[in-house]
Amino acid sequence: MTNYPSWRLRHLSSDQQQALIGEADQARKPFAYRRVILAGAAFFAIAAIAVLAFFFAATNALNRVTDAWTQQRGAAIQAVLDGHLRQYLALRVKDYAVWDEAYAFIENFDPAWADRNLDWLVEEQGVSGIAVLGTNGDWVYRRGVFSAWSDTTLDEALPPLLNNLAKRPADEIMLYRRQENALYWLAGSRVVPSGDKERLSEPTGFMIFARRINAEDLAYLERATGV
Repeated sequence: MTNYPSWRLRHLSSDQQQALIGEADQARKPFAYRRVILAGAAFFAIAAIAVLAFFFAATNALNRVTDAWTQQRGAAIQAVLDGHLRQYLALRVKDYAVWDEAYAFIENFDPAWADRNLDWLVEEQGVSGIAVLGTNGDWVYRRGVFSAWSDTTLDEALPPLLNNLAKRPADEIMLYRRQENALYWLAGSRVVPSGDKERLSEPTGFMIFARRINAEDLAYLERATGV
């Protein structure tokens, strides 16, 4: 029962006293309930913050581990694809680039020669694009994706390949390019006479093949890596 001042109750009947005391108790109860509710809400808020902090800490740790695993796995996958496509793409571009006829083609453009020797690679052999450029970077011939890609895309994709060919003339250079939700492998070589297997003589230009990663490549990747 509420402690109510006796001097305020003396002049009231017993029924009035009880009614007044009841009203006072009812007035106090909401304040008591609010205190209980606020205390409970504070407890649950603190508990929720603690749970979220633990969750985010655990998630960040898991992400760090996953990222490290993914990067290692990604490097292994790229190595397998590099090996696979070097057999298909890089060695093929070398065969075509170290060739007297290709050397002459850049010096004296012949569309009939291109039709006989280059077009069919795109049409029948799974090459996604072929580019032939002079030593000054001017286009001599392009087919497939090299005709479809915008000038902006070509300005981004080709210079890294050409710069590497200038630095490492004896190598066929392979780079990859992500374009329009697809992944392409680009392989390039200096164009030199047939006798120059090391490609150390002054080139007449550059030849670049592109290949879009397809179902056949992915099947090989699955067999080789278990991905």
